[in-house]
Amino acid sequence: MADGVYLAGIHGPGSDDNTKTGLWILESGGECAVMEMPAPNPEGPSPAETARRIVDEKGWRCRYLLLSHPHIDHDATMGEFRRLFPEAEFPVHYSTPMFLRITEKFWSEGKRGGNDGEFNKYWKMLKSPGRNWYFHHFTSLLTDDVTALTIGGERIYAIYAPKHSLGDMHYVYRGCWFPGDWWLYEGDPSDDRIASSKAVKSLELLKTFAIARDYGIHTVFPAHANNIIRNADFFDIIERTRRHHADLDAERKSKGEIDWSEFDIRSLYYWVFQYRDAAAKRQPRSKDTKRGKK
Repeated sequence: MADGVYLAGIHGPGSDDNTKTGLWILESGGECAVMEMPAPNPEGPSPAETARRIVDEKGWRCRYLLLSHPHIDHDATMGEFRRLFPEAEFPVHYSTPMFLRITEKFWSEGKRGGNDGEFNKYWKMLKSPGRNWYFHHFTSLLTDDVTALTIGGERIYAIYAPKHSLGDMHYVYRGCWFPGDWWLYEGDPSDDRIASSKAVKSLELLKTFAIARDYGIHTVFPAHANNIIRNADFFDIIERTRRHHADLDAERKSKGEIDWSEFDIRSLYYWVFQYRDAAAKRQPRSKDTKRGKK
């Protein structure tokens, strides 16, 4: 896909490539990082088996397992990757185990709804035994907004910048930007995932990162391997996306909505789920819905 950037297939159930997740491998000097741990295809080898085969055939040493964000289509096979890559470090932002723990409570109380059978199958794959299972997979927790990882003497920058989810980690390598599931430019259909004020701060952080290091970003690889942007104007992408969320933020503030940027990350997690739960209760019921059933 680019110098030192490999796409080892697009994995996941169903036939829609927009819902499948790319399995990425970054390589330099005989060392590599494997990024994303998607759900398997209905037939064929698992993503973890595919990655292990490629890494072994190339003779690379896997230094890192990387995750863009802790949503089930990206982390369903986390346990299998850890088993097949015991030599690899697995650093995540500290928001990731928080997300897993709090969503476990949320879903266990039956508040999720929709595709429960599919979700439960992958949830069982993801979970490990034990009370603190949500820490089990990770070798370290990152607390800085920007962390430099190294493969073959080259840096992979891990940047914590939430917009699609509260656990969003971006990776920048050899001028390539991996923004996970971020919607870029205007018209974000999931702008309610994160407060717009948080999104604006994340965009400003990414811009500051590039300016401070005089770092040129020329290619954008979304996690799902769709809508790839080559010869990208990074600062135009950042500015247009920032303007969109700044306008949303101004509109929400004019309506007296809460500014989520006031919350620290732990409080923000609880607020998100309280807010969604309250919003679900406000949804009108259809006439044929039985009382008390969600």
